[in-house]
Amino acid sequence: MRPFREILSMAVKRHGSLEAVEARIEHPAPITDLLARSDDRWLADMTRHVFNAGFSRKVIRDKWPGFEAAFNLKTAWARSDTQSSGHSR
Repeated sequence: MRPFREILSMAVKRHGSLEAVEARIEHPAPITDLLARSDDRWLADMTRHVFNAGFSRKVIRDKWPGFEAAFNLKTAWARSDTQSSGHSR
C-alpha cells in the first residue's frame, strides 16, 4: 500500500495545489442534520459512496435519478402495491 504522503503528493500534482485538493474533500454535516435524516437518505448516501468507490462518477451521476426513485420509500411502496397480485401486506 502506498503511504498517504505519496498519495497526497500525487493529488496535489493532479489538482495543482494542496488548497485545491482540500477544497474537494467533503466535510461531515452538523450532528443535528445527521440526526434529522430519514432512513432512506442514509441508505441513498451510503449507496452513492459505495458506488463511487467502484464505478465512474459520471456513470453514477447519470444513473442516480433512478436510484433516488428506488430509495424514495413512499414511491417504492406505491409502485410495489400497483405491481402486486392483490396480496396485502
